[in-house]
Amino acid sequence: MTSRRNSSSQPALLGNDTDPASIRAVHADRIDIMLDQGQVCQCLDETAKQTEPSEKTPSEANRQVTTVSIPARLKRTGKEMRIIVDDGSEPAIPDTGLGRLLVRANAIRDQLLADRSLTFEDIAKSEGVVPSYATRLFRLTLLAPDIVSAILSGRHPPELTARRLMDDTRLPLDWNEQRQRLGFASAH
Repeated sequence: MTSRRNSSSQPALLGNDTDPASIRAVHADRIDIMLDQGQVCQCLDETAKQTEPSEKTPSEANRQVTTVSIPARLKRTGKEMRIIVDDGSEPAIPDTGLGRLLVRANAIRDQLLADRSLTFEDIAKSEGVVPSYATRLFRLTLLAPDIVSAILSGRHPPELTARRLMDDTRLPLDWNEQRQRLGFASAH
């Protein structure tokens, strides 16, 4: 795949004319994919796979090309950039770092509930962390249930990273305020 860019305001042009489907341009708000209907049909046709490829190439005048535009944007998530498909069709991929934080937070809560004589210092020592970190982890057990569910299912806002969640764990106890602060669109 090749990339051509004329200027900073022009979209990046990608792909080549022999692919049945190729990304033709990446814009700030969408990605354009060009589909050559004849070549796509050949790729999908089982009998075409079993026979010798044809030497004939369709002329440019006879080609049926469809351009599909997908609304998408780049979004910074921590140190990386992700392509976000705006129609919600992007598969949910749970963030293992966020999940690990929630598991660890609940383990600390379970220890405190199991033995009420334990202090955060005791738990921190057994976990190999400093007491302030154990306290910040424990605060994550006070997150709204739908926020926890969204994190574990990968349906959280892309800008919510483990680092962002741990940077300020002094979240409000009100679940609507938590949703707003953490970037969840609708307050329930």
